[in-house]
Amino acid sequence: MRKKLFVLMLLLFSIQYAHTQNSIKLDKIKRDKNNNISFVTLASESKLIANNQNFNKVLKQIFKPGKLFTFKQDGYYSDKLGYTHYRIKTYYENIEVQGMDFNVHVKDNLVRYLNGSFKNISGLPVKPGITEKIVMEKVEQAFNKVSKFSSITNEKIIQLIYYKNPVDFKTKYELAYKVLIESNSVTDGVYYYVNAKDGHIINTEKLVCTFDGGIKPPGNANGAADTKYSGYKSFVTDSYNGTFRLREIRNNVDIITLNAGHEANEHYIITNASDFFDNDNYWEAYEHGNDRVATDIHWAAEKVLDYWQQIHSRNSIDGLGMDIKSFVHVGNCYDNAYWLGFYENQTFNSLFCGDGCSKFGALGSLDLCGHEFGHGICEFTSDLNYSSGTESAALNEGFSDIWGASVEAWAAPNKQRWLIGEEITLVSPGYLRSMSNPPSGATQPSPDTYQDANWYNDADAHYRSGVLNKWYYLLSVGGSGTNGINNSYSVLGIGIQKAEQIAFRTEQLLNSSANYAMARTMSIQAVEELYGVNSCEEISVINAWYAVGIGAAFPTDDTKVQGNDALCAGDDSPYSIINIPYCPFVPTISWSITDGNGNPTTATISATTGTTTHVIIPGSLQSGSLVLTATLSNNSVFTKDIYIGVPYFGSYYNNGIENGPVAIYDPNNPTGNINNLCIGYPNSFIEAQPNGASSVTWSLAPGFSNYGFSVSQLTPTRANIKFIYNDATIGYAKGSITNSCGDYSNIYVFQSYNYNGGGDPCDLSGNRYFNVSPNPAKGNVKIKIGSKNPPIECLGKFSGYNESTGLTFDVVNIYNSKGKLMISRKSKKSKEMTFSVSNLISGIYIVEILSGEYREQQQLIIL
Repeated sequence: MRKKLFVLMLLLFSIQYAHTQNSIKLDKIKRDKNNNISFVTLASESKLIANNQNFNKVLKQIFKPGKLFTFKQDGYYSDKLGYTHYRIKTYYENIEVQGMDFNVHVKDNLVRYLNGSFKNISGLPVKPGITEKIVMEKVEQAFNKVSKFSSITNEKIIQLIYYKNPVDFKTKYELAYKVLIESNSVTDGVYYYVNAKDGHIINTEKLVCTFDGGIKPPGNANGAADTKYSGYKSFVTDSYNGTFRLREIRNNVDIITLNAGHEANEHYIITNASDFFDNDNYWEAYEHGNDRVATDIHWAAEKVLDYWQQIHSRNSIDGLGMDIKSFVHVGNCYDNAYWLGFYENQTFNSLFCGDGCSKFGALGSLDLCGHEFGHGICEFTSDLNYSSGTESAALNEGFSDIWGASVEAWAAPNKQRWLIGEEITLVSPGYLRSMSNPPSGATQPSPDTYQDANWYNDADAHYRSGVLNKWYYLLSVGGSGTNGINNSYSVLGIGIQKAEQIAFRTEQLLNSSANYAMARTMSIQAVEELYGVNSCEEISVINAWYAVGIGAAFPTDDTKVQGNDALCAGDDSPYSIINIPYCPFVPTISWSITDGNGNPTTATISATTGTTTHVIIPGSLQSGSLVLTATLSNNSVFTKDIYIGVPYFGSYYNNGIENGPVAIYDPNNPTGNINNLCIGYPNSFIEAQPNGASSVTWSLAPGFSNYGFSVSQLTPTRANIKFIYNDATIGYAKGSITNSCGDYSNIYVFQSYNYNGGGDPCDLSGNRYFNVSPNPAKGNVKIKIGSKNPPIECLGKFSGYNESTGLTFDVVNIYNSKGKLMISRKSKKSKEMTFSVSNLISGIYIVEILSGEYREQQQLIIL
């Protein structure tokens, strides 16, 4: 619910250049709308120790200031994530430039990143044009004009500085005196910034003290109001000329709630709005009529400020103690409320609320205020771009809904936190948006799943924010079901207290043009920083994104039923489910057992619930298979196949690319089931996974002629089989398996074919025309042409072959042992290529070289 949100465009990009003694390598840079650098991350290679010399080195390299600039450290603080944040001030001609300061962020005593604001300035005066006496006279006159009931108790010039009015966009830096005035009224303590040339007051900064025991400083007054939407609430107002107005100073932040008088022009409102008053500071409904909603907004502003300070340690909307201003009665019959930041060369940073009309009542509920001030939070953090139809705009709206719900849950836990605008909406269904059920909103259905059918109803940010809303709801509360793209999901809620921490750190980490995919990426970064890698919280974050159609679910490959693979008649064996990724509690588990076809069995289990059970095999059950099933309370199912009796072999071998029939020796027909292999084929191996045993012992079959044939064990289930080149022979391999119930063996028969001695002369699959080296490899692999050339009549199979270029290749692929493509490199008509395999785990791979119609495959061992 916004009318205008104008955000600064920030450019985030990565730069890389040579790291020398005089150059610091940078990783990321963010610039403001004026193209000034505002955020920099140092690359890991630039491990600078945290000290003043290195702070200056970084700042001078990045900002390239003129010779008259210097930087000096001015305090530091540490946070709960192990960072120490150093404050750095900027000086021009040894005079402080106020507002041009930086934070340098350090972890493990190394500089990691910095942020701030710098602009090269020049030609500023260094000497005042008026005396200090004139300055003090100007300040006293200004103070006495606005503080009629206070007398000055202390006055002094603090320092000479360069200063620009932070609320006036058009102003430039001026040489100014910073003057402190203190009086017998604590709230009247103020800094004055006085132009050092002509004495005009540039700006003021209040000094407010707080007292122990909850006593409010003079000016603040404890009051109460019969609010429109939240009932009777205590709040703080300002005692002013014998009456009370909706202003207060809260933790050094001014909260100001004003009457816009039904004006619609923000420029007029900001300078002409008036106060709301009450005689006794009990703001009863009958006294204030339509103005009653102003008390809702003032109380809500208090709660918003308190929430961000107490829950996120953030000092107001901008993190720097910015005033919280709200304007009530904006426009006539205006069905909207909005946050307005910088607009038309003027800084507003205020909430503007209409009185409602046909769709809404007066817009001033707690969740609305939390939502709109949330847009201010976004503006001063990720500054998500609000261009029409963008996912960044949807995220912007979604985060505001998150803060509306979170503020409401914290300040008024009995309200309906997962409904947005339920207290102000006049149309069906009585709320504007639902975070738990986005399609049920007041207008057309919002999507609760990324790019589901509802996604295309409207590109407006308020609709597409439903995806982020549902993510936050599931992360907080949990739930299971089927989403809008027919994926079943289950999410364990971690509570809104943890969810809001993850959401805020995510919003801080996002770039301005972030989409939903980036939000998922940075939320994972956020949860890992806050709660740890593979934590219960991270599992829920990932599964909540999967539930709304973004990314995969948290992998559950490690969850399994553990126990013996094979049992014998009469066995009683324990089984348990391990590595359950459903935190923080162990869910209810139910056990069941069937035969391999899902039918009842004579085998039994000792326990039907709990994390462990026993499988009991009766003496009558001599062979077959069982399936033990563990079902969790979230309907996740994990099974264990159990073989009964003496093991046996399956009916397939694997040659590294595809499965083929096993050639099992038959003494009555020794040549009837031979499996043919090409001579010298690089990936000829046998891999027959046995049933009822975990490994196979491979050897040459005794008693058979195996001239030119060899077998070498590679893995517990695989053996390499080789023939001597150009020697057509038959080879016999014996596989032996065993388990506690007995032993079994099988003989496999293979025959090689020499295609150079017969058959198709251009079937070149048994030849080698390219070299793979080194082999075995550890880091890099080189592919290059060899010295051997194919028959001249076969050269047409190769890509682009001619007498000048010779053999070349187009593509190199590397597959793992299961045939999954791991690396693919393309280069037209190459004669040599080198690339890294350091990211691949140790094992046996297949290198495939493609050249036109020709395909060559060679075995590669990676150490």
